[in-house]
Amino acid sequence: MQQHGYNNPKQQRMADAEALSVVLSQAIALAPADQIRGWISHRMRTSQKPDRREIRSLDPDELGVQLEDIRRIKKLGVKRKYLHAKLNPYRAEILELHRQAASLAAIRDWLRRYRRVSADRSTIFRSIKRWEKEGELHS
Repeated sequence: MQQHGYNNPKQQRMADAEALSVVLSQAIALAPADQIRGWISHRMRTSQKPDRREIRSLDPDELGVQLEDIRRIKKLGVKRKYLHAKLNPYRAEILELHRQAASLAAIRDWLRRYRRVSADRSTIFRSIKRWEKEGELHS
């Protein structure tokens, strides 16, 4: 079982121990001993790999405020506004490929290889239909 790309299990254990020591040293600097004991017992119960992220704050009040902030933002229902579709710069080329009877998969592969744009076939299909409809309205 290679988790970090180590071939030797001893190297793997050493890397895990080093990561655990870093996390524990950060925890000791930031948290009281009873919280650290709780964290270690939780880790041993769940048998997860050591958490390599920094422990910034273990203050439950601060976490509660952050959670309420997230909930408030979710309730607003603010949707992300897209200023333009990522396929618009390649509109003429995509429409020309479509007129030459290229399949949607072929157009997708062309975009990925020559334009470095990743798009699903359904996105390409919807864009082509929208552009054709706009063309009929403006003609």
